Amino acid sequence: MNTRVHIIVSGIVQGVFFRANSRNQAQMLGVKGWVRNTHDGTVEITAEGDKEKVERLITWCHKGPPGAVVNDVVAKWDDYKGEFKDFSVTQLYGVKAINDRKNILVSAPTGGTKTLTAFLSILNYLVELALKEELEDKIYAVYCSPLKALSNDIYVNLVRPLEEIREMAAKKGMKMQNIRIGLRTGDTSVSERAKMARKVPHIFVTTPETLAIVLTTSKFVEKLSMLEFIIVDEIHALMNKRGVYLSLTLERLNEQSTIEPVRIGLSATISPLEEIARFLVGNDRDCLIADVKLVKEIEIDMDFPGKEILDAWTSTS
Repeated sequence: MNTRVHIIVSGIVQGVFFRANSRNQAQMLGVKGWVRNTHDGTVEITAEGDKEKVERLITWCHKGPPGAVVNDVVAKWDDYKGEFKDFSVTQLYGVKAINDRKNILVSAPTGGTKTLTAFLSILNYLVELALKEELEDKIYAVYCSPLKALSNDIYVNLVRPLEEIREMAAKKGMKMQNIRIGLRTGDTSVSERAKMARKVPHIFVTTPETLAIVLTTSKFVEKLSMLEFIIVDEIHALMNKRGVYLSLTLERLNEQSTIEPVRIGLSATISPLEEIARFLVGNDRDCLIADVKLVKEIEIDMDFPGKEILDAWTSTS
């Protein structure tokens, strides 16, 4: 049964950011939505569609936009870096879903901020724990990529932001525990592996094969017993024997953990997305799909030779 409602949201207006995000949410739910800012600083949303889906949109709207899930220190770091004025389209789809502990497959072209989308909620969660001095000696998140070089890049790109966030927290007079990042691949030395076993990382960066080996190590398995997030990057490159092996590893991880970790898949444009999502989470599990189409702006210029040249050409012809 279809229904049509007006939703008034106050106190969380963030201009174009919130308007775009609520449209995206309505689209994901299959609900028609019209959004406008009112003169008194509220947002008015008109929604039409299936009654149950409209009610879900109402609930979502009153929880606030996904920007609300970001800790103040993380938000200040983002402002300081000046890299992103608002969430990208990919982040609008993914950040809140991950924060709400929902499995999700994010498909977007290169440069679509997929990796930051996957990590933002996780980093935000760990920063909040670190500020409360509640970080435990365990692995909270695993990042797994079939590309060893990419794993190295991710390690570097996580360590630097966390150092900057810690510095900003210190300037504000806030004590913050150290969030540890660990990288292990086939090239990791024995001494580094031993060091990692003694002082376990909170975010573990690795490859599918190394992750499978790690699960045979009793000390590491203990630290994975309360794993909360697993990110599988470049999932489109795993539709082969390596992917079959990874599927078994993911299920083993699931068995080892006392809580079911959130699975986050990152992929370049690929289809059918439904099959990739099923590969990511397995049977009998729900998985959101964020299929982000990035439309790049194109500037077209036209060179005009000038009236004199055109007149000369006309007279000769």
